[in-house]
Amino acid sequence: MVGGDSFSRGFAVRPREGKQADLHETIKSIKNRFMDHNKGGQNLGCQDENSSEAILQLDTSKIPSEPEWSIISSDAACNSYRSCLARIVDHSNKPPALSWFQISHEDTPLQVEAKAALLALNIVAERGLKKIWLRCDALLLVEAILNSSSSM
Repeated sequence: MVGGDSFSRGFAVRPREGKQADLHETIKSIKNRFMDHNKGGQNLGCQDENSSEAILQLDTSKIPSEPEWSIISSDAACNSYRSCLARIVDHSNKPPALSWFQISHEDTPLQVEAKAALLALNIVAERGLKKIWLRCDALLLVEAILNSSSSM
């Protein structure tokens, strides 16, 4: 089961409830959209950190609290020289199970965010975790994941 929410600047996002999805198909869908984005030469640029628009977050009461859920918080930051990826995997009311940081050299912010999410999803797939809640701030990535899930 894959769930998710976005706390993206400037977009009103109505988070969906978790839904059944094949994790490997979701990973493949993210990779395909990543490649399509890369081939299209799209460059969204880094978000303006001084944006006056509010950051939207899912109400904490909607985040799964059952112990079988793994919550992945994934984020990326970029400048013109490099990008950094960070992820944390935890379970409700427990200390983080995993956390890591990595330097990356992707071309666009969306590619950086997708790589951060892909690395995290691959790690939880290798560990056999079944119920995953992904948190990230890339609206396009969240939509890609939710759209790939709804078509299965």
